[in-house]
Amino acid sequence: MSFKHKKSKEHNKQVIQKTCSLRLYPNQEQERLFADYFGVSRYVYNKGLKLKKEAYAKDKTNLGYGDLAKLLTKWRETVPWIGKVYCHVEQASLKHLDEAFRNFFRRLKSKTKEKGFPRFKKKHGKQSFEFPARVRVKEGKVKLPKIGEVRFLNYNGYLDDKTLGKTTIVKSPTGKYYAQVLVKTEKKIPEKLPVSFKNTVGIDLGLLNYIVSSNGLKIPNPKFFKILDAKKKRLSRWLSRTQKGSRNRVKARLRLARCYEQIKNKVNNFLHSTVNQLVRDNQTNRFVLETLNIKGMQKNRHLAGSIQQASWAAFQHMLEYKARWCGKTVVYADPFFPSSKRCVDCGSINKNLQIKDREWVCPSCGVWHDRDVNASMELRLWPEISLAENRAGAARIAERENAHANASGEGVLVQSAAMPLSKALVERGNPDGAPPNRLPELVSEG
Repeated sequence: MSFKHKKSKEHNKQVIQKTCSLRLYPNQEQERLFADYFGVSRYVYNKGLKLKKEAYAKDKTNLGYGDLAKLLTKWRETVPWIGKVYCHVEQASLKHLDEAFRNFFRRLKSKTKEKGFPRFKKKHGKQSFEFPARVRVKEGKVKLPKIGEVRFLNYNGYLDDKTLGKTTIVKSPTGKYYAQVLVKTEKKIPEKLPVSFKNTVGIDLGLLNYIVSSNGLKIPNPKFFKILDAKKKRLSRWLSRTQKGSRNRVKARLRLARCYEQIKNKVNNFLHSTVNQLVRDNQTNRFVLETLNIKGMQKNRHLAGSIQQASWAAFQHMLEYKARWCGKTVVYADPFFPSSKRCVDCGSINKNLQIKDREWVCPSCGVWHDRDVNASMELRLWPEISLAENRAGAARIAERENAHANASGEGVLVQSAAMPLSKALVERGNPDGAPPNRLPELVSEG
């Protein structure tokens, strides 16, 4: 489920845009109509892309949406089967093409590595088309223009009396139909809950344990990809051995798509349940996470696959918007903060710690540490440690603020200035999990 926030005229409310996905069960006639709409949407998109490429290659002319919309009238006259579908579906397809080129030029201007030039749509695989408006949902049925009422299950009345935006009809590679409905609702803005050291939790993301938190929570990595890896390889070999155009190839493609869909559903269910477990804890008002350079970490060829399958970015995205709905705060530590190498008891940094070391003994105080637990406890301390170092005027923090400008330095001060340093240090004396040996050090710095 995706979302967007927009402020409304009322001071304490905001407009939240959610996308609700409904599983459709069309009859045979409606499936035939869906196939026509998929084909027309794909044809208009591909024809517009072909004309744009030809015009630019000929005399550097950039055809916009208005130019292609004028040609759409002629296409409806020359190709009779285009005129059978709802006209706004064809216009929406051209708008998507125009948006794809705008995104391409934006990425080209920002000099990103992946440009993402628009590509032609294929007949096989995921198919979709869009209704910009005039869609109604009532009593477990979706009413679509020129198609009629399509049945769906598990309806709880959520979409009744809601302002519906655009609706996208999607056919998955496994042959399932979905209606992705954009819903606009007004919701009262939750006030930000007060944060302190007691209600702060540090979260360390990993591959062996997916989550290790400073309050003792450990959630192992389910590794759904590795569990179904043998089945996926077997189905891939079966698909590669079949002949193109044969019925066995269609069966093999469908079986492989179902395997990937099973993995995707398991991962999404795990992420949602894990984030809900964290956010619903009424003893936690602030989460502190690492700032992970995921693309840089994937350069390690031994761990690249496992890191990609861990879906850390999706977890962080879910935690951010669900915490925002509950009035809670998500803070990211500085990218150079040594959460794993710094001893939570004495504060010394073990520079010889390697990625293979899951347990280590502090060379200064001799305390044994679990790598992930120590990292989560250090992340819990990070807002107050950062505030203490800033107030002491440490040269390392000053140089980092100059280098990162507002990206890290000001964000740290905004999140930490809500509680005075003296109060934070007093609270850190006896609470659960507080390291008493670090208290004199931070008091002297402050």
